[in-house]
Amino acid sequence: MTTIQVSLSLDSDGFLRRHCGACDREFKWLQTPEGEDPAYKVDRHLCPYCGLASDEFWTEAQANYLTAVAVEETVGPALDELESAAKQLNRAGGLIKMSVTRSGGTPVRPLASEDMRRVDFLCHPEEPVKVVEEWEGPVHCLTCGELTSHGGTAR
Repeated sequence: MTTIQVSLSLDSDGFLRRHCGACDREFKWLQTPEGEDPAYKVDRHLCPYCGLASDEFWTEAQANYLTAVAVEETVGPALDELESAAKQLNRAGGLIKMSVTRSGGTPVRPLASEDMRRVDFLCHPEEPVKVVEEWEGPVHCLTCGELTSHGGTAR
């Protein structure tokens, strides 16, 4: 199995944008700095809005970027070899001509935006989230699901 290291853009506070497929809302969680262990090890996090437990909260832009990087890293070298072979085939006076055209270009990492408001939890203070400014409902802790009241700090 091949491992590909990919970094995603964080906002200025170190939060990574996420998306819940169940409620179709975006939120952010505080990303653990590279090389550090997370404060709490869980198999799945919860959506702060609907409480869905999942291990995949990719935004569409992130999923597209990750796919493009994976294709470039895995298929790209084979296309390079094919292009080299095509050049050898295309000798002067040869009967066969071949060309290789690559499309798509270099994958562009989605940029982070400075939006949303922070919600802290007493149950897991190292796991704050950011929710959309207009959200007035309770917010689930990403780790244990404890609810805050109207987006305030969990008690």
